[in-house]
Amino acid sequence: MPRKKEVPEIENQEAEVLSLTAQEEALEAPDNFTGPPEESEGVISEPPTEDGGGPVDNIPGQEDAQLEDAPSMEEPPPSVSEESQDVPQADESVSPEKSPTAESPAPVPRRRRASAAASEQEAAVSSAPTRRRGAASTAPAPRVLAIDEESKVQSVEEKEAYLWMELRNSLRTKRSLTGILGGVERTSSGLPLAIVYYKDMRVVIPATEMNIRLEDHRESGDKELHNRYAQILSWMMGAEIEFTVSGLDRRSGSVVASRADAMRRKQRQFFLTPGRDGRPLVQEGTVAEARVIAVSERVVRVEIFGVEFPIFAREVAWEWVDDCNDYYGIGDRVLVKLLSIDRSDPGNIRLQASIRETVPNPAKENIRKCVVQGKYIGKVTDVNRNAIYVRLNVGVNAVALAVHDRRTPCRKDDVSFVVTRIDEEAGIAIGIITRIIKQHL
Repeated sequence: MPRKKEVPEIENQEAEVLSLTAQEEALEAPDNFTGPPEESEGVISEPPTEDGGGPVDNIPGQEDAQLEDAPSMEEPPPSVSEESQDVPQADESVSPEKSPTAESPAPVPRRRRASAAASEQEAAVSSAPTRRRGAASTAPAPRVLAIDEESKVQSVEEKEAYLWMELRNSLRTKRSLTGILGGVERTSSGLPLAIVYYKDMRVVIPATEMNIRLEDHRESGDKELHNRYAQILSWMMGAEIEFTVSGLDRRSGSVVASRADAMRRKQRQFFLTPGRDGRPLVQEGTVAEARVIAVSERVVRVEIFGVEFPIFAREVAWEWVDDCNDYYGIGDRVLVKLLSIDRSDPGNIRLQASIRETVPNPAKENIRKCVVQGKYIGKVTDVNRNAIYVRLNVGVNAVALAVHDRRTPCRKDDVSFVVTRIDEEAGIAIGIITRIIKQHL
């Protein structure tokens, strides 16, 4: 009988060894293991029992104390089979509290319980992705793929809704929008209308709202005034126009706008409103970007922050300019340097600017390519009463004071030029046209 009472102690010792082994295996388990053995379902469903009876409290941190209480391993343990450790002998006398009843089943060996718990964990892990796949089946419909991965393709309905939202926003907040002047029409009374296209939306701007100043035609009749409006609008075809919406009707799809209102707001913001330093943002010497709204042979007309003004050919480039159309076109954007600003009349701000001042002058470097008595080919850019202006093919501006040809040179003629003197300070060669190589009549 005394040896049989030692059996639970051996069982407790072996249970503790198995518990430490299970904890070490849990630490070495793969990443998909859901938790430590003590938190997993079925790993330790019941604490080790004493003679198969009630549970024994297994408090973490007391393993060392329990190992010290166990009998020394030097004494050979009695040979008891696994079945005798788990199931009491029939002739063994145990107390009623420790004897198994019919309602409580016999305890399952610990190794079998560990294997059963592992199989349950594997089944739980394998079933988890299946539930996620089922949830993903209710995802929204795929969007349209764009060529640029970061962009999003909008449907026709989305584009139209966003466009009308921008127009309503401009009507309420007076925010400026930018479109292209793509047509000129007339009303039944003859008043010209500027047709501006903003993202394929047709926007109508009356000629009187285009901020076109016709001081010389105020006393003219309506017909002459309307014709002048139409002529100026035709010159501006293809220009970038800034406007604010003044009225719209989505049912009919009509939008009416004003360019004059948008330009007045720009003028107040950049030329009249003081900044942090107490001065307006735009000052003399400021370099800014301007829109080209009209071009002729001798003039480039630009608009900068709501103010329109002309830039003459001599300020377009450092070289002699024959035709401004060879340099810029309507709709271009150019850098200009403001030379003077007249704010005396806030309703009529006047500017003078230069395009060539935004880049270095190459004349002093190019003049070294010429030598006195050298002969070069050039193109006539302008003819004056006292001189003929020639642009030499070596990149030098030249002035001819005499012509040794019976024909009179004209603009764009190719001529032969002989240098007689060089003005290094001005970067100009002075000489004579010996003959006309090719005339452009």
